[in-house]
Formats: sequence, structure tokens, C-alpha cells
Amino acid sequence: MKNCISFLLLSVMIAFQANAHFSLGYSLGYGSYKMNDMKVFLDDMVNVMRYQLPGIPVDVVDHFPGFITHGLDLSYRIKRHEIGLRGTYLTTGGKIAYSDYTGEYSGKILLNGFCLGANYRFHFPVADFDKNGSLGLFVELSPGITFSKLKSKEYLKIFGQRQDADENLNFKAKGAFLFPQLGIRWFTTKHIGIQFSGGYFFQFGSHLKFNGVDTKIKSDWSGVRMNGGLFFSW
Repeated sequence: MKNCISFLLLSVMIAFQANAHFSLGYSLGYGSYKMNDMKVFLDDMVNVMRYQLPGIPVDVVDHFPGFITHGLDLSYRIKRHEIGLRGTYLTTGGKIAYSDYTGEYSGKILLNGFCLGANYRFHFPVADFDKNGSLGLFVELSPGITFSKLKSKEYLKIFGQRQDADENLNFKAKGAFLFPQLGIRWFTTKHIGIQFSGGYFFQFGSHLKFNGVDTKIKSDWSGVRMNGGLFFSW
């Protein structure tokens, strides 16, 4: 522990002596998700239910659509180079449903993901507005690991009487990712700024497991990402 603290303090001292700038940022964005295996899995569930319950037209109403993403990163910059750590939260899901005057059925699958990784940016200064800040472009590459968790909720309601499923699905997955992107950063003041970026998120592995058993079903978060957010630099 003492060695870790000493290393951290030494790193901070070196960063300051090298005229490094630390940065803390939050981003809100949108991501599209590939999820081919998950979509097939949901379609298979519908086909089985239609076979077991003929005459009841259950259908897919949510098919793992793209959704809002949240990101938080901490980094430090020396001249044009910036390195750091980032955490990103992802979520999507699928839903099977049917309802009529006698009752309703609902089966939801919620898939959440947390991405933890490193990021490297290279900056291209564009303009310096003196007291009004500066404008720049950057390229970024972020490798890391995605932790995914799948949960399900299911219930049947007939004539106002609801019955929830006794046992719900609960799967976990872990896989690597690589995320290249391009962005623009504008310092509105010396320490505060906004940035916008976009790229493509590549997911590798990430097979869902149930009690440690591999299902061979991939939770594939691959897709286009668009982000915008605020950051504070000191």
C-alpha cells in the first residue's frame, strides 16, 4: 500500500513538473447496439410461446434498440498527448407482450453494461481566442473491458389477477472492446469546456454465462457512438 501511494505521489509530481493538465469530464450520448444473438434469442422465445400457446399472438415490442449512454473520464494532458481512464454505462432490452380484454402478458429482458478502460487522445490545436478560450480537434483510442448483466421480468395478468414468474433469468458476461473516435473540444474559459465526439465501438467476446456455464450467446455492444459533454481542467 505504501509503495502504491508513493508511486501515485511521484506520478503527480512528475505530471506537474511536465506542465500537465488534469481533466475530469462527463458525457451524455447515444449508442446503437448490434445484439444479433440477443435478437435471435428473443425471436426464438416468441416462437416457442406461440407453439405452446396457439391462438395467443404474443409479439416482440422492443428488440434491443439503441439508447442513451453515460460516461465519466479522468485524464491528464502533456502538450498534445492525453491519457486517462474512462467508465461508461450502457443499457438496452427486449420485450415480449400481448394484451386483450381478458388480461395481459409481459416478458422483459434488461441488459446493462459497464465499460471500464483506458483512453489516449492526440490533440490538434485549431484556434486560440485568448481570454475567450481555445478550439481544437482530437483523435482518440480507448481499449478496455465490458461487464454485462442480463435480468428478466415476467408476469401474467388475467381478469385483474397478476402472477409474477417464480424464477427470473440472470446472466453475466465479460469481454474486451476497442473504441476509436474523432472529436472537437472547445475551452469556453481557461478551465471549463465542452466537447463532442463520435466513433464506432467494437465488442469482442462477451458471451453470456449462467452459473458459470457459457451459453454461446453474445451480448454485442458494437455500434455507432455519438457523445457530448462538459469537462473541467486544472
